[in-house]
Amino acid sequence: MNTLQERQQWNIKRCNFQVNDIVLIKTDASRNQWPMARIVKVLPDDLGILRCVELTVGRKANMDKQTLERPIQKLVLLSEANDDMMIDSPTREP
Repeated sequence: MNTLQERQQWNIKRCNFQVNDIVLIKTDASRNQWPMARIVKVLPDDLGILRCVELTVGRKANMDKQTLERPIQKLVLLSEANDDMMIDSPTREP
């Protein structure tokens, strides 16, 4: 009976977000209105599981940078950080 209602999201290992990833922040607005942000800090919990990140939003010249803290469930990954952008970040593991 348990195998009939298997939760795929808990059985598949996925890559964590990392510093310099580009993400969309899910809001109540329509998808084309979601703000884009860059991850500046990852905040794992006591068990080392990544549940929250710190983001910067607003990189235009007429806009001040805004720092936000959001849970990873409210984020959509657009672009992974490439090796040129990473300085002291660990490598991505599945």
